[in-house]
Amino acid sequence: MVLMVRYLRMSVAALLAASIASGCVASGSMHSSSTTLSSTTNIDLGSPNSGFGTEAIFQAPNDVVYYAVDRTINVVRGGARPAHLATMPSSVWALAATDANLFVETALSVTEISLPSGSTVGTWPLPEAMREEGPNGPIMSVAGWEQSGWGGLSLQGEELWAWEDSYCDPCGLEGAGLARYSLTTMRPTMVDYADLMPYTTVAGALGFYYPDGFSRIVRADANTRLTRSAPVAAGPESFAIEGKTLYFVASVGQSLTQSSLYRYNASTLKPEGSVGLAYETESLISTRYGLMAVVAPGANSYAIALVNPATGAETTEFKINDYSGENYLQLIYGSQLSAIITRGNKVYLDRLDIR
Repeated sequence: MVLMVRYLRMSVAALLAASIASGCVASGSMHSSSTTLSSTTNIDLGSPNSGFGTEAIFQAPNDVVYYAVDRTINVVRGGARPAHLATMPSSVWALAATDANLFVETALSVTEISLPSGSTVGTWPLPEAMREEGPNGPIMSVAGWEQSGWGGLSLQGEELWAWEDSYCDPCGLEGAGLARYSLTTMRPTMVDYADLMPYTTVAGALGFYYPDGFSRIVRADANTRLTRSAPVAAGPESFAIEGKTLYFVASVGQSLTQSSLYRYNASTLKPEGSVGLAYETESLISTRYGLMAVVAPGANSYAIALVNPATGAETTEFKINDYSGENYLQLIYGSQLSAIITRGNKVYLDRLDIR
């Protein structure tokens, strides 16, 4: 999920985590089974103004959480307080991890760190073309890129996808690019150039997915081939992959408060159908429980819901009422679901336990 904090309206899952901490959540049942949602931890990660980046945090499959504040990488194991893991030579833009290795993206390179020791395995440069706008060369100096850029990492199998983006204010240009690393060699391959790399991305077994500037969905595969869909009617706001199906949520209607769920073939990027959703849906995530969504079923009434992808039915599981506010959120998923939220001037890790 950079060292660029993305501010947005606090969505339902963030509200959920905040309400859990204050004891205001009414638990529900998953498909009528006996289940409850609770927050097992509420860990203070520091101030959002201290260099905490929403992309520079990752939950490994074993549920250990790694996050960066400027150059410092910390680790949270279970409900323990954050502990120092490593210090990088420059600001950390993004993180991704397996149970055994942590990958760290900065403005110029990707570094592999061995876990749990924190020792450096190696550092590999990002392609210089990541800073290019077309064939005309870098749009700004390395120093300028470091100060104004942001990026992201996505890890799937033996593929590590790294993207970066930056805006050059004096020259009015924006440069962005996507590179692929094979974990066996860690040699970077330039995959795509773009005017803008969006935050709406997802990695799956067939490759890395993102929308381009022409309202098309793009899939980059392990051989760096690009497959593009026909233009989509509504811009994807949140991706999820389940098996051979790529899902995305988009807002529709004049007020953009209605949401629809779109199904695409993950290989061909051909549309397979869409269904209207019962509520305004702000995010989508694939979990072992199925598709889960952050929904707004009414004014100042928010919930996390299970989504039936065939019908669009959203089964409200956990409600939160009478809340409004501005903040940022990131949901992270290993084998369990966690939320990174802010409350006041603090960033917290809430581990969400579903039983």
